[in-house]
Amino acid sequence: MAQLANGEKEETGMHITDVGIWIIRMPWPELTIGDKSTNPPPFLPQSRYFVRPENGCLYAGDLESVVVEVRTDQGISGWGEAQSPIGATATASLIQEVVVPQILGQDPLDREVIWDNLGRSMATRGHFTGVYRDAVAAVDIALWDLVGHALNVPVATLLGGIRRTRLEAYVSGVPGSTASRRTERARDLMEAQGFRHFKLALGYGVSEDVDEVRMMRDAVGNRVGLYVDAHWHYTATEAIRLGSALDALHVGFLEAPVPTENEEAFIRVGENTQIPLAVGEEFRSVRQHYRLLATGLVGVLQPDVGRCGITGCQEIVHLAKLFGIPVAPHVGVGLGIYVAAALQLAAALPQFYLMECDPDPGLILANQLLETPLVIDHGAYLLPDGPGLGVTVNRECLPSPFSGTEEYQERSGVGDLKR
Repeated sequence: MAQLANGEKEETGMHITDVGIWIIRMPWPELTIGDKSTNPPPFLPQSRYFVRPENGCLYAGDLESVVVEVRTDQGISGWGEAQSPIGATATASLIQEVVVPQILGQDPLDREVIWDNLGRSMATRGHFTGVYRDAVAAVDIALWDLVGHALNVPVATLLGGIRRTRLEAYVSGVPGSTASRRTERARDLMEAQGFRHFKLALGYGVSEDVDEVRMMRDAVGNRVGLYVDAHWHYTATEAIRLGSALDALHVGFLEAPVPTENEEAFIRVGENTQIPLAVGEEFRSVRQHYRLLATGLVGVLQPDVGRCGITGCQEIVHLAKLFGIPVAPHVGVGLGIYVAAALQLAAALPQFYLMECDPDPGLILANQLLETPLVIDHGAYLLPDGPGLGVTVNRECLPSPFSGTEEYQERSGVGDLKR
């Protein structure tokens, strides 16, 4: 709705009528982030999930994602996607049962009002972070895409303007079951696709991590950017040792050096190392980002649009701008809608650092959902051209819509106590 001079609302004639939800799962062709002694790692019982022993974190043997389409009575729709690498059914259920009823009949142009209301409605139940926020993020992305189509402009324009159409990227978690294979893979990506930035997924022990970075540095030379993700594996003392050694190898940043909840350890590491620290991928709220930014020890901020939404990321990057911190949007496991949303955000960033990228198999799988694939040219993403997110979903590739909780919605008395 538009605001009139007298404070009343003027009907725009566009209202949200329904939301389509899909859970998409595609097997990874190769698993390389699990236990190094087995490939693929052992799955948990009755599950396609496994635990990486180095950090105790759960990973999936499939690419899992939740995709939504928000539709209106004007025939205009928008697509969104949640960052849901684990437990996609939980995210889809929250969208269907909790999020959708709150937005039906709303004007999609009021996306920030919708964002605030969705956040407030579950705040008293402690949902400042976690899966509920992922569900909200999917719908938020769809609203931005929808408004972009309604106004015939890219999302980056809605965010303040397109500052760049080429988004230099780093290869995230160079694949390979051994250090030598990862080094060989990096050289291949340099020659074949022109990448000049690589992030190593480590956390195997300080000495082993340093040895691998040294091997990679010797292989790619000093003109190539190297970065390290420690996957929250280390104590503060270990992370300080690692950070000092990596700084001597000219590593651009050390990501997730200590457990997320241990803010004191993060401060200690930041105060005792020179290497820039990168954080933010696991956060959902502005407040979480602010707490670490306020320490003055964050080197690179990594908000995730599939967890924070475009509206949340806009608030976060404005905060980072005030602190003078560069932003490298986190791009984890997801499909083309999610990646395109991150690219639109990055194109409008005043303090852009680098894009995260998994060219193979991540981007190959992500593009399977799109009619026109996202493109990498000489180590940089090209901003997709067109309104909204700039991408078109290939509906023929979609599975059957999610209907896991229709019985809950349609039946009365479900769960009543016996009397």
